[in-house]
Amino acid sequence: MHRIDVPSATADHQFTEGSVAGGVPATTVSAAWLNDMQEELISILAAASIAPVKGDQDQVLAAILALIAAQAGGMRSLTPNGFRQIGDIVLQWGFGTTATGNLDDVVFPVTFPDEVWAVIVMESAAAGWGPTVQPTVYGCANKIPSGFKVSGARVLAGGGALYESGLFYNYIAVGR
Repeated sequence: MHRIDVPSATADHQFTEGSVAGGVPATTVSAAWLNDMQEELISILAAASIAPVKGDQDQVLAAILALIAAQAGGMRSLTPNGFRQIGDIVLQWGFGTTATGNLDDVVFPVTFPDEVWAVIVMESAAAGWGPTVQPTVYGCANKIPSGFKVSGARVLAGGGALYESGLFYNYIAVGR
């Protein structure tokens, strides 16, 4: 982008309407300046992936608002297995069911760029076990940027635990 620089512009590159009585000509708007302005506006639309449409007079505003929202919210996927990036921090969440009863692989919706700080696994549904519902304990192991391992065990009435498949869980992971 550049300021108007034709000979009829003011010394500080501003427009003037001119003055017939004072012999000052009105500023001539050059094709170079108009093309520059047009392409500056088009670049805002392109950054927001908005195609220019003739007659649509709020596209630049829509593009600016979209770019601000994207910057404020970072990348995101608000699905049941999703993620959100806020600055350098990445939050991820998901759900699943234990398959083997011991150390099943869980893949994050997106790979953490750097490291995983914490993964919290919790019960998703109390499915019951036999005639009474037993507490379920979940564990997480081998946290890496692309995922982790989960296990679930039902706490036995007499003590101890039974690792089991078919246990429903939710998780939340935090990292950067």
